[in-house]
Amino acid sequence: MRVVGGAVFVLGVCLFVGNITGMFPTFSGLGWLTAAIGGGIYRSGTKD
Repeated sequence: MRVVGGAVFVLGVCLFVGNITGMFPTFSGLGWLTAAIGGGIYRSGTKD
């Protein structure tokens, strides 16, 4: 579960940077929201 959360977090960071630079414009806040969801998934994963 932590790998999935990490991947979603990285996707959110990429969306955030894409919004700022204009390279991948999406609606405002999508990158932040995706990164927050990824962080939540990562934290909910079991600790090994």
